[in-house]
This record gives sequence, structure tokens and C-alpha cells, in this order.
Amino acid sequence: MDSGINLTIVYASSTGTSKNLAHQLRDQLVIPTVIKNASEYEGELLENEKYILFIISTWIEGACPESASNLFAWIDDTLHDFRYGNMFLSKVRFSVFGVGGKIYGENYCRAVSMSLACLY
Repeated sequence: MDSGINLTIVYASSTGTSKNLAHQLRDQLVIPTVIKNASEYEGELLENEKYILFIISTWIEGACPESASNLFAWIDDTLHDFRYGNMFLSKVRFSVFGVGGKIYGENYCRAVSMSLACLY
């Protein structure tokens, strides 16, 4: 079934949980889905995406996994660049799913709010 919808899932994982979730989700979907590790995803591709899902794990003290630090820094820089600004991702529909556990306490899923706050 080709609905004309293509989804890209970008995951950031330190122990493999977000990666596993990305693959499980893709296996359940009926739309074409590409999975990318945040460390391998080029930020310049974002403006060409139509639908993107970020699956982000919480790491030590609520930090984002190291694999995503370059991508999220690039996104933040671009959104604050006067040549692009907040219109950079205006045509991209995205969602963010945070992964964590009660062990993180008040830092539960903090990686999502800290890493991708620039998108909202």
C-alpha cells in the first residue's frame, strides 16, 4: 500500500532501546519508513522531510545520548541563523518520543526537552 506518505525515524540511543523501538514501530507500519541513527543523519536533509519522528533516550542525569549531540546542535544553530530562522522546518511535520525510566527521577525524559526544545 503506497499512501504517498513516507516517514523517517531518527533515533538516539546509548543502550539500544530507542533503536529497538524504531525497528519495532517500522515493522508495524504500513507506510514506507526509513530508520536513521541520529549520529548518521545529516541535518541538511531535515528541510526535505515531510514526516519525521525522533525517538530519544534519556541518558546519564537526563542528558541526550552522545550520538545525537551534533545533530541537535546543528538544528539549534540553524534555527537561530538569521538566514533560516524558525521557518527552516515550517514544512516538516515532526513528533518526538522520549524514552526513559523511573530511575531518572526528575530527569525523566529530560533529554527530549533539552535537546529538541528549539523545535517548539
